[in-house]
Amino acid sequence: MGNQNDDKQYIILVEFTFAEKNIEKALEFLDEMEGLTLENEDDCLIYDVTYSEEEPTRVFIYEVYENEAAFKVHENSVYFKELVVEGILPLAETTKITKLVELNQ
Repeated sequence: MGNQNDDKQYIILVEFTFAEKNIEKALEFLDEMEGLTLENEDDCLIYDVTYSEEEPTRVFIYEVYENEAAFKVHENSVYFKELVVEGILPLAETTKITKLVELNQ
């Protein structure tokens, strides 16, 4: 389980919960964010937005970046600030970010 270094993939799982009245707008922001991320960030390998079948107001984003530097490019982008910081976060009831490490690296 060694230390992460900048050469290893940077993987996070983001979990949001939204009130029913906010879920439609949140999903619009998330859909736009997914498209802009994949279109503009070559070092973003995976950016999947999913939601719980049992609890549709519970949303997950699975993100894989080439390295931590690539993730920093992502979170410093203009569209991250506009869509996530100013759009999604104010709508979220809860937010949880989990840093993941692959089992067989």
